[in-house]
Amino acid sequence: SGSSLSFANNSENTYHVFITGGLSNAALIDGFIITGGNADGGNDITFSSQTLYDDDAGGIANLASSPTLQHLVIYGNYADYSGGGLYNDFSSLPIIRNVLIVNNMVNSTSGLGGGALDNSSSPSYTNVSFYGNVANFGGGLFVTNSSASPTLKNSFFYNNTANTNNDIHLFSSGSIHVNSSHNASDGTGGGINSGTGFVDLSSATSNTIFVNVSDPNGTDNIWMTADDGLVLASGSALIGAGTATGAPTTDITGATRPNPPGIGAYDAMAVAADTTAPVFENSTPSSSSIAQLSFTLNTDIDEAGTIYYVVVPDGATAPSSSEVKAGTASGGGSAVTSGNASVSTGGFTHNFSVTGLTAATAYDVYVVAEDDEGTPNVQSLPTKVDVTTAATLGEPDVTLHSIRTYPVPFSSMLTIDLGQYSNGEVQLFDILGKSLLKKTLDTSKTNIDMSTIPSGVYMLHLEVADGQKIIKVIKE
Repeated sequence: SGSSLSFANNSENTYHVFITGGLSNAALIDGFIITGGNADGGNDITFSSQTLYDDDAGGIANLASSPTLQHLVIYGNYADYSGGGLYNDFSSLPIIRNVLIVNNMVNSTSGLGGGALDNSSSPSYTNVSFYGNVANFGGGLFVTNSSASPTLKNSFFYNNTANTNNDIHLFSSGSIHVNSSHNASDGTGGGINSGTGFVDLSSATSNTIFVNVSDPNGTDNIWMTADDGLVLASGSALIGAGTATGAPTTDITGATRPNPPGIGAYDAMAVAADTTAPVFENSTPSSSSIAQLSFTLNTDIDEAGTIYYVVVPDGATAPSSSEVKAGTASGGGSAVTSGNASVSTGGFTHNFSVTGLTAATAYDVYVVAEDDEGTPNVQSLPTKVDVTTAATLGEPDVTLHSIRTYPVPFSSMLTIDLGQYSNGEVQLFDILGKSLLKKTLDTSKTNIDMSTIPSGVYMLHLEVADGQKIIKVIKE
């Protein structure tokens, strides 16, 4: 920025990006980025009965015109003679507020007003940021004659460069209007320091004033957003240094200005970097709708991001967060199944349909979430959910004929006869797959007290040395 500015590959660009003529303050020009103008010509044009030379006004020209300019970025424009970014002529009285005039340039050996030039015109500049503009006279602003007297409020000049007056140059009785106040500059050109509420930035380094001047449109590369580099840094001398009189109620990002407001186009404080991983909410992750071969995994996090899960056999070593993201078991092994989903709106919830499972089988489900930051914040440890799928009703017994239960139906006591087997394991499930009882059987015949279990249909999952058998049992 500043004197190091250079422009390349712009020789074919238009002389002037935007020209207005004959407009009143009722005409609103709002939300544009005006960039790339290259006023290096030697001719002139007539617009709205006024003459504009092709070496003036690289960005925007107001010719006998007084529109309201707001939420504009006037950036990276060039003029061979005057008004690199903004050019006001022929008694123009535009209202200019919440505008960035940044890194514009005129010929550094003869040019006037790298950021802006007011010729026989008296605009009002409110909450305008003049930064990094280059000229021979008046790096930020050049005011030409006694008919030019701009009013400046809540505006700053910083890191503009020129052979004479880096910030403001007054020529031939040009002046800053006496109603100007609450401005800031790293220089004193044009007597800007004589107004009420002046903030002297001559000893301030850029990192104490702004977030990151080397990246003016921020990490998202979108102008007029809260991560822009000219957002005021925490503790900046410009915070709260302005006047509310005549100030716009919001800043260039749309954030509400405090009272008193800051100086410059931005009043939003820098958005602190998010270094916190999402948090699961509303008793999630959890399981529901457990069937024989599937279940629903319910998730809800507190911010936008991505949710990942893996299903592994019951008792398997827990995978790490990175392994869950990769869809693998611990050590990179194969998971039973896995999935993920992005959540960006609403309550940041997602219900996964987990399928491809085996009936009457216990699983460990590991779930992890990350946010949607450029470098995502990932939960350090996965959350475990225990799930046992429902048993299959009426599964035929083709290998373990000797195992049986009685009486059918039973009222309080159920006898399990393992037949030829002397021991085993038994687990009782209701029809929704919920485990109600788990017991080791040490003899071939065992009586189990079921008096506390309500009447209904249940599945008894029996496991012996040679396999498993599922028997439907009914309590009266």
